[in-house]
Amino acid sequence: MTNQPGWKIPIEDGLVMRGATLDDADPLSAYNGEAHHDPHDPNDPPGPAVWISEWTRDLISKPHPSMSLDDVIVLEDSRTGQ
Repeated sequence: MTNQPGWKIPIEDGLVMRGATLDDADPLSAYNGEAHHDPHDPNDPPGPAVWISEWTRDLISKPHPSMSLDDVIVLEDSRTGQ
């Protein structure tokens, strides 16, 4: 695995679609935890969905039989790095 994406495709307005790297594990984990939290579900505890954050980090950073970094696409703002 590498910390450099194998490919990048400029979109527009400074956006770039690219392959994920190991450096994306923490930001993607945080994003997925927030994105999968349902504030309207009374059974969903407050804050990010920790289980999906941990699962995302594991899928990106640990060997997995059916998933690799090649399966993850990131849309990045090349001006800010976010």
